[in-house]
Amino acid sequence: MTKRREVAKTLMTILDHPLVQDLMDRQSNCLDLIDDVNSWWMPDLFSRKPSPAEFDDSGNLIKATNLDLATFLYSLADRKAVINLPVYTSRRPKSTTEGTIVTSSQNRHGQIIGLVSNKEVFSFGIRILDMNVISSGQVGFPRAYIITDFDGSFYSGWKSIQFIPDAKENQFLFEHKLLSENKILFDNFVTPEKWISFYGQYYFITKSLIQRLVEEQTHLKSEKERLIKAGVKIDENDSIQPEFPPTSKEPGKKIQVDAFEVEVDLPEYINSYLSYPTTVEDLKLVVDKISKIRKALEKFRFMARCVELAASKQKYMETFPSWIQNVSWETNYKASSRSRSFWNRLRIVQPGPFQKSIAIRTRWFKVTQQVREEAEVPVSASNAESVFA
Repeated sequence: MTKRREVAKTLMTILDHPLVQDLMDRQSNCLDLIDDVNSWWMPDLFSRKPSPAEFDDSGNLIKATNLDLATFLYSLADRKAVINLPVYTSRRPKSTTEGTIVTSSQNRHGQIIGLVSNKEVFSFGIRILDMNVISSGQVGFPRAYIITDFDGSFYSGWKSIQFIPDAKENQFLFEHKLLSENKILFDNFVTPEKWISFYGQYYFITKSLIQRLVEEQTHLKSEKERLIKAGVKIDENDSIQPEFPPTSKEPGKKIQVDAFEVEVDLPEYINSYLSYPTTVEDLKLVVDKISKIRKALEKFRFMARCVELAASKQKYMETFPSWIQNVSWETNYKASSRSRSFWNRLRIVQPGPFQKSIAIRTRWFKVTQQVREEAEVPVSASNAESVFA
């Protein structure tokens, strides 16, 4: 006898959630949803009770702290901490940017201005205002440095991250005895237990908002081009100075790696996006919205990819949390008759006969990545990395 599917009410009624109803209406202001969703992913570092690293009698590491590096970095990024990477070797081919000089390839230091992730592979990184990069009239340019390699393991091109803790962080480190010779040793970039969030309403809504923001961003960029072609101009003093374009890049080499992608299925959005009047004020509004969406997407993608990394490491197609029972993944699913991609699909709810299911889709596939030629840069580092305090 087939057992009845059991899914938590928060998922079964996901279409009734006010945020989902808003994001599905193209005429709603999706920027109003950003703060609410962001509050779900605020750093919870100080609510954690991590265990310290363990060593044997000879001082050899037995086990690093169970605190994950992603949570720690998220907290540092939230307060815009200044960090230093004493040693860093780029995983990607080196590019030279016109009009700038790199004063040193090591000790890359500056304020954290964002956390970044790759939408296909599990490469996570830090974006800083790199004070090693200067131009004729500016000190510090945004640069990103990867922390994990394509599979989510620690990347070996960096050795440590140096920072000065504030008073609250300092108290947290000493209360939980996390420092060993002034270092914090980590085993995981993302805590393995985070896989359970993969089946939660917050992750599902966040993924849904990401998809909506991507679509609206495309619309806004089209509107921006239309307004500029119509002759609308923003005064130079109101414009953000563009970065100099790269003028040369190392050839590098191409490698194939495993990639993991997740999508959520919802009913079609309602209504159409609005067109903006051809005025300077509206062009400024469009540019401002594009900037806010870009920043929100970077943050939400980072947190969603952390959940997806944890899920990919677990037997997520076999193990479910307590609020989902008697369900199974459908394999070899095609999102449309024209699609060439095959997915694993988990139906959450069927709104009605012949209607599109509310579902989560995942797939593994191969993707090409451009990397440096140097063979001496190993693919991944050991499972314990350090952050200097």
